[in-house]
Amino acid sequence: MFMTSRSREAGLAVGIVLSSFGTMAAQESQTRATSLAHWEGTSFAPDDPPPGLAEPTARAIRDVAPWAQALGYRIDIDGSQEVVYVSRHEGKVLAHELALVRKTHALFEELLPQPERAGETSGIPATTTKRWGAQLFVPDREPVVLVDLDAKAHLDAYLDHVEKEKPHLGGWTRSVRGSTGFVSEATQAGGWLANPAGLEIGTVWRTDHELVHRLACLLLHRRFGELPHWVRTSFGWALEERALGAIYHFPGRDDFTGIDEHEGWEPELKRAFRGRKKKPVQLAEFADWKRGRWDLEQAMLSWGAMRYLLTHRTAELGAWLEAVRVHTKGHSIVTQADGSWQLVPGFTVDVGVQGELMRELVGPDVLTEMSESFRLGKRYKPGR
Repeated sequence: MFMTSRSREAGLAVGIVLSSFGTMAAQESQTRATSLAHWEGTSFAPDDPPPGLAEPTARAIRDVAPWAQALGYRIDIDGSQEVVYVSRHEGKVLAHELALVRKTHALFEELLPQPERAGETSGIPATTTKRWGAQLFVPDREPVVLVDLDAKAHLDAYLDHVEKEKPHLGGWTRSVRGSTGFVSEATQAGGWLANPAGLEIGTVWRTDHELVHRLACLLLHRRFGELPHWVRTSFGWALEERALGAIYHFPGRDDFTGIDEHEGWEPELKRAFRGRKKKPVQLAEFADWKRGRWDLEQAMLSWGAMRYLLTHRTAELGAWLEAVRVHTKGHSIVTQADGSWQLVPGFTVDVGVQGELMRELVGPDVLTEMSESFRLGKRYKPGR
């Protein structure tokens, strides 16, 4: 076949156009990379952080960046560098979500400020293999990561990314697939679907509440490590109520949620404890609540217990949480006869120990007072 001068010119033109598109695509990709992360009014590439950005925060950004860039997400860091927020939002929606992050973070710091820890270290050998749990946990060091997910496929891709980078978390990633979101203490990250299929958006599912609840749980873990499920969940509810005025995140629940339950369970607790003046609540009634299982009675008691502690014993609650953290640190490792050690998977503080520490640090009559707060609701006054 012979090529005329006109066809050669047309072929050359197509080649130039294709080459231009390729160049533009490469430039666009490079632009996205250099403006992927945002902090204090500065945009930057994950591998070129600005001066002043702490290494734990820079590391968290680098960890999530490949997934974020591939799917068109952006990474925003709050002023404290303690929260990394990943989303596809922009404009007013982004501003709203970042304001909610700041509000939740400020509420957390107001309620549970950092305790004094002289010379605190992890107490775990540096050669420890990273596994599920808080084995390498050092309080208040690593930032938390929030991932606001646009689609189920993006959640699956995120889990693929985590499993590729941290193969030891394969069991966890498999357990999350098919869900509407997650909170992972192992990666100190939480994520949720903005529009999960089959749920009424704005009534049953409210993304602002997902953000607040998951952020509250992660900030609690960042400060105090692994805590009992009742503590994590009820504290998440407390921050939902304070930040948004209601509760909409009910982990593990798949049955009907009454309208009144979004305001907590004060009427139910009043009725239940009306005749229990001489039979105060016991921690065993709710403190062994298992993660992933919905139990309405344990949920109600947990909500009431946290409301009492945060409202009337805030300082003592912080001291108790720190004592639980120290106990966990000291008992989650078993030393063998030959001097080697082994981590205890899924270690949680025994209910009896929780009670001993609570009576010591909150007060010997803490459960009696807690029961009175259940019985009287908002009318309760300490020492009444």
